[in-house]
Amino acid sequence: MSVGGVSRTYFVYTPKSYSAGQAVPVVFVLHPLTKDAAWAEHIMGWDQCADKNGFIVVYGQSAADRGVWNAGVTRSERASGYDDVSYLEAVMDAVDGAYTVDMSHVYMVGFSAGAIMTAKMGATIPKSLTAVATVEGMTGYADQDVLVPSSPLSIITFRGTADEINPYTSGIESPLFHAKLYSATGTAADWAQADGCTTAPTTTQVNSHIVITDYTGGVGGAEVQLMTVNGGKHEYKPEDTDLIWQFFKTQSKATEKP
Repeated sequence: MSVGGVSRTYFVYTPKSYSAGQAVPVVFVLHPLTKDAAWAEHIMGWDQCADKNGFIVVYGQSAADRGVWNAGVTRSERASGYDDVSYLEAVMDAVDGAYTVDMSHVYMVGFSAGAIMTAKMGATIPKSLTAVATVEGMTGYADQDVLVPSSPLSIITFRGTADEINPYTSGIESPLFHAKLYSATGTAADWAQADGCTTAPTTTQVNSHIVITDYTGGVGGAEVQLMTVNGGKHEYKPEDTDLIWQFFKTQSKATEKP
């Protein structure tokens, strides 16, 4: 496809159970910096999850060098010059036209740079998405506004306390971005505020290394989950996919801006 005069690609995985005419959910997956869509399909485990749960997976592909997505947050993103928001909107429209998609169950997930781009899409077109997931991706610098949705949208975000690229704690300088990044807890709290979450967050120990901070009571049922991975580094693990899908399938589209 052509977006802004630039030839762009993506590819689709349909589960073995897919049958045209029967609407199914769709998950859009965005790769990290220095990787590509093929890496995301091979490593992140979404094809296998789709076969078990009956949804379509769409793998986006950055057009920039080194797999940079232009979420407009970092200097390297802005320098890429590619309009990735319009590209992903075009991909969503194309998939809706080519497959039988349940547009009330449209999800997006990204890792690292792909997570930043996912947050950007959630902030920009929240009414086109049911929920998003970000894994080890920050949403802004400590001294600037961060990405939050313009209308309610549920999110699950995974952040490792030992992530050396996108530090968990605010004010620590990233060796990659050469700037102090916004904290994981601050990101979750700001997104929850934008969603209109009214109840105090609860914490739950999922296993020996993951703690959920859950913000509920958002407008239209919007929810924010911060998955703190104690000792977690900058990586995507197969268990993340299953946890994300468990969150996704409980979500419905939120209705109004708070």
